[in-house]
Amino acid sequence: MTIALGAFTGMGSIVAADSHEGYGYIGSPKFSVGKIDTFEEGITDEKGTRFSRSLILTGAGDSGYLASVKHKITEAFRWNRELTIPAFEIELENQIANFYERHIKPFPSQEGWGDLNISLIIAAQIGPDRRMWVTRMNDVRPVASGVAAVGVGDTWARTVLKGFFPIAADERCITILAVYAALMAKEHTEGCGMDTWIVYAPAGGSLKYIRPDAVEKMEKCFRLYERIERNERMRAMGMRIGLPDPDSMDGLLLWMRDELAGIDLYGDLTDWIKPQEGGPPNG
Repeated sequence: MTIALGAFTGMGSIVAADSHEGYGYIGSPKFSVGKIDTFEEGITDEKGTRFSRSLILTGAGDSGYLASVKHKITEAFRWNRELTIPAFEIELENQIANFYERHIKPFPSQEGWGDLNISLIIAAQIGPDRRMWVTRMNDVRPVASGVAAVGVGDTWARTVLKGFFPIAADERCITILAVYAALMAKEHTEGCGMDTWIVYAPAGGSLKYIRPDAVEKMEKCFRLYERIERNERMRAMGMRIGLPDPDSMDGLLLWMRDELAGIDLYGDLTDWIKPQEGGPPNG
């Protein structure tokens, strides 16, 4: 079970996911695993121009299938340095179609098999060109502008993010919104939870990985906001919840503004904490 989301704006692409993984039955143990895979390298073309290539992948569905298809897509991107973004889109469509035909379509979704369908969010950048895609079954669709969400918590995430784009286009805004959307999905959807991981690809820049302590601080703000907002709504409906405090919401919003403004979102992280191949929290 998962909540995975992506946002594609003029400033960059952001991909977020929770880290909850279980066995899908009541009472099963829960694990915290990274669900975002990344690849990045700098190369020099025949004219001597230096540029970067990066790829971010996450998704929802059977964890084994996700690991397999993400590996195939990453390898296709990694070893074909002549790929352009349009050419990679064709390669991505072929990879998804082939995987679906070989590994999903032949097996019915019924008791004993489970639901083998997977959905992905992929963001790629080659020099100044970049694009984001979302998949459903064997369909691959570009995210022209705005957001995409997959997994059991996608409804909550879409509800939170709806209406913010393209207004929220800068790095801080889309990062904060992604954390808030993921938190609402984790709070209200069975099967989503634990940590939230975020990778940000600035337009034309190198990948950035969110600081875990930044997520914790933001989630603290949002949980407090949800609690006070609920109490104020109940008071507005005439329910007696403590003493009336008409200034509590205004005060909270001012506090949140200052608190969020002071959080170092990305900073410099050690290699072991980046969700890259070969080290946690790779998923």
